[in-house]
Parts: sequence; C-alpha cells; structure tokens
Amino acid sequence: MKIIITLFLFILISYGDILIKKDFGELKDFKISYFYDDSSNLDINSIENKEFKDKTTSQYTFGHLDGNMWFKLNFTNRSNIDEFILYFSESFYEHLVLYEKQDGKFIQRDYGFRTPLKDREMPHSNPAFKIKIDKFETKSFYIKAKTQFEHHSEFILYPYGDNIPTHQLNMLIIYTLYFGGMIIILIFNLFLFIRLKESIYGYYTSYILWWGIFMFFYSGLNTYFGLGPWYYILHFSGSLTVLSLILFTKDFLAVQSHSILLSKILKYLSWLFMIFTILNIYDIKWFYIMIQFSFFAFIFMMFVALKIALKGDDSAKLYSIAMGVNMLSLALVSGLANGWIENNDITRYFFLFGSFFEIIFFTLLLSNRFNTLQIQKVKMQDKLLKTKQQREIELQAEVKKRTDKISNLLKEKDILLQEVYHRVKNNFQMLIALLWIQNDDIVNKAVKESITNIINRLKSMSLVHQLLYESKNLSNIDTKEYISKMVNEIKNSYKNKDIKIYEDIDPISLNMNNSLTIGMIINETINNSIKHNDTNEHLKILIRLKNEHSKVLLEIKDNGSGFKPSDIKNSFGLNIIKDFSKKLKNNQLSIINQNGTLISLSFDKE
Repeated sequence: MKIIITLFLFILISYGDILIKKDFGELKDFKISYFYDDSSNLDINSIENKEFKDKTTSQYTFGHLDGNMWFKLNFTNRSNIDEFILYFSESFYEHLVLYEKQDGKFIQRDYGFRTPLKDREMPHSNPAFKIKIDKFETKSFYIKAKTQFEHHSEFILYPYGDNIPTHQLNMLIIYTLYFGGMIIILIFNLFLFIRLKESIYGYYTSYILWWGIFMFFYSGLNTYFGLGPWYYILHFSGSLTVLSLILFTKDFLAVQSHSILLSKILKYLSWLFMIFTILNIYDIKWFYIMIQFSFFAFIFMMFVALKIALKGDDSAKLYSIAMGVNMLSLALVSGLANGWIENNDITRYFFLFGSFFEIIFFTLLLSNRFNTLQIQKVKMQDKLLKTKQQREIELQAEVKKRTDKISNLLKEKDILLQEVYHRVKNNFQMLIALLWIQNDDIVNKAVKESITNIINRLKSMSLVHQLLYESKNLSNIDTKEYISKMVNEIKNSYKNKDIKIYEDIDPISLNMNNSLTIGMIINETINNSIKHNDTNEHLKILIRLKNEHSKVLLEIKDNGSGFKPSDIKNSFGLNIIKDFSKKLKNNQLSIINQNGTLISLSFDKE
C-alpha cells in the first residue's frame, strides 16, 4: 500500500501545472500561478526564486494595479507535437514579456503594443509567442505583464501552424462586422446632418466617430497600422465620446424645455469633459478620473431621461431603453475590469452588443425623426399649396369683381363722354347756324369773309367732337377721315371760287387736343390761302400729313400770291397758326414764301 501511495505522489510531482494532452486542438480554462510585484523593480532572476503561491484561471481579472504582474506557466507535454503558440487575448498591455530558459539563461520576448508587428514572430495584434516543449517534457515559462489599465486577459495554447489562432480569427470577424456597421451608420447620420443641418445629428455623428476611434484602439486593430505608440494619447477619444453623448442627450430630449436646471448641469458636464479631453492628452492617468465621472454622467443622463419619460415623452422612453442596455453592458465590462466579477466571454464582450444596440437604436430613432420631419414638411407643403390655390381662386374672383366694376365704370364714362361730345357738337352747330343766318344779311364783303372764317373754325372744332361721338375710340381721332371731312366743309364755303385741294394723308391716330390743334392750323392756312389769293384764278392747295418714326410732319403748300414779310407779324391768321403750333410737343414751325406759301410743321406724337 505504501508503495502505491508513493508512486502516485511521484507521478503528481512529475507533472507540471498544465497538462497538454494527446490530440488537443486548443488548451484553455486551466490554472496558472501568479505573483504581484507592487514595486515593479524585480527582475526575472529575482522572480525565479519567488514562491508562486497564488493561482488564478487562465481567463483572469485583477482590476487596476500599478505594479507588474508575473505569471508562471508550467507545461507538461503529452501530445504528439512539440511546437505551440501561447496566445494572449488582450492587446492593451504596454509590455508583455515572455521569459524562457535556454542553456541556463533566460531569453526574453516583449510583444506589448509598443512592439511593431514586423518585430514579432507572428503578425497578430494580440501577443502570440511561439514556444517549443519536447514530448514528455515539463517546461516553465515566466510572463511579465505591465499596463496602465486594468489587468484582465486570457491565456490560450494552440498547436503551432500557419493558421491564425481561432480566438484572433473570431475577433477579427466580429470587429470587422462591428466597424463595418459603424461606418455605414456614421455615413448615414452624416448624410442626415448635412441634409437637415440640425445639431442633434451632428452631435450623434460625433458620438459614433469618437466611440469608433476609441474602440479601434481598444480592439488592438491600431497595431496593424503601426499606431501602437499612440495608444495612450488617443484615449482622449473616450472623453470626447461622453461629451458628444451629453450634447446629443441635451438636444434629443429637449431638456431645456423641461428643466432649465437639468439643462445647465448637462452643459457644465460637457465643459468638464472638454477639460478631461485636454488632460488625457497630457497624462493617461487622467483617463481613470474621467472614467469615474463618466459613470456619474451616464447615471445622470439616465435620470434625466426617466424624469422626462414620466411626463409621457415617447422619445425619452425609447432613449431610456437604449441607454439602459448600453449601461448594463458597460457595467459588466467595468465590473470585469475592476475585478468585481469573473472574466468570461459574456462579461468581456457583451459591451460590443450593448454599444452597437444603442447606436442602431438611436440611429433608427433619428431616421424616424427624419421621416417624421419629411412627412410634416410634405403636409405643410400640401397645406400651403391648398392655401395658395384658395387664395388664387379668391384673388381671381376679386380681380373679376373689380374688372367688372371698372368695365362698368368705363362704359358709364364712355356714355358720358359721348353725351358731352354730342352736346358740344350740337352747341357748335347751333352757333354755326346762327352765324350763317347772320352772314346772309351782311352786305360788307370784309365782314362777310371774317364771319365765314369763324364759321370754318367752328366747323373744324365741331367736326372733332362729331368724330369722337361717332367713334368707338373716345380719345383718339383718325386724322385721314377728319382732315378729309374738314377740307370738304371748307370747299363748300367757297363754291364760287376755283379751288382744288389735294390730300396726301397717312392714317395717323391723334388724341383730341392734337387733332383740334392741327385742324385749326389747316383751317386757318386754307382760309388765308383763299383770302390772300389775288393773282391766281386757279388756286391749288396740297395738304401732306406723314408719320415719320416718332414725329408727325404736316406740310401745306399753295400756288397763290404768297404774303408780304410784314404780314408775318401783323397777320391775324398767321398768329393763330403760331399760337396753336406751340401747343404741340417739340414743335418746329417754318413759313416760307416761295412761288406761293409753304407751311411746314413737325411735332412729337403723343
């Protein structure tokens, strides 16, 4: 019996802590020994002599520690291979040094994030060491872990080969999908911001951007781009993430309209995280202080959302759901990081689901808000269009009403004008009749001619009113018809004389005043030609009225005896012609005595 017990104890002692069994695929969930060096001064030679009394699981968490954490891994190889990969699941360790004793000396390899991929045995973002353990050999390895953050990770042993470690491959797939979705959502929210130009979309786009940058470094993908040395500096993206979320919350929940006090607190918190952004760039230790305030900020934002939700605000209710899931996932990873709960795949990676759920949820809310705004915009446009159409109908009715009224007034005006023209014409006819009666009784030839001239003047004026009365156009007169009728009336006054009057008249439409004026000038000129013709028994008179662009040209020429130069000043008829011509706009009058008389008059047509 003693022999059996002794043999059993010998077998136990001969095995290391970690047994590599035959035909294994991966080795995880094993126990490892550790020693904490709070001074950070111990080297590998000192550590080798230390007794590693404490043990933890291969998927461990210790919380935040300032010193170095040492691990001792004793492997016993009972498999058919002798080359392995010792894989480490986290990339945020500044130094992760593996010590292996060869020929009595320790050989070290440091694959912390400051070591570029080109200087590593395997180009993986997470540390991976190639180790050799002969068959049936028991071999010890020491690992020193140094980080400014919390100590938590997982050791996994894989057979050495060309394939990427399973954990690394899985995480690459997960993070590729995660960041691919983030980029799509970022572009979508950026589109909404550019389209609507509302700050709420700008703040959420900023939130996604800075959270994506933070996760990019946290996941270790930055190592593939040679950005390992920037790891600590770019943690300022964490404070900018919280800052953007505070500003988004303030606008999304319209906190100002619910509580001025809560709105001011959120504003002061945003200023605080702006200060943290600057301090984080200066020293990474401020990141831990920022994290503590972040918990307060998240709790306060949740409190604000619940307070507003109790008032029946649907947006606040939905915000509380998304924020609640995200806070739960962050609480799990925070508890893990601080060593309060165990490190497993759920507590370690649930925050990826929580953060992505929150981002998707808020994006859906914002897109729904966009759709609502578009629907409201369409409804408003329809309402405005209907209002416009109604106003157009009302305006058309009002225009028709006023047009009818104006038409009626114009008709009344035309009737009144026709009545005035008719009465004036009748008055002229009465005066003319009285003058004819009186003229028949006069024996004196000079007096008789004077009355005849007066009668002709009255006839020319009467004719204007007669034509206006008979015309549809109560303001303008056709000069061709007017002059022809006036000339006939004058010729009838001198039936006993051999007079030929020729007309070359363009059909020009002139207003009443201009028509009266040229009528008086033509009448006076013809009467003067007849009156002063003593030598020519066959008097010929030519009347020309031409339209030349904007000017009207009147010429009256006879073959009479002309006039004496002294008559220009003393002749009553010529003075009448001069006075009436002055009534015409921009007139130019010339009276020439050459083989008869030529009177030329031009004026602007009005």
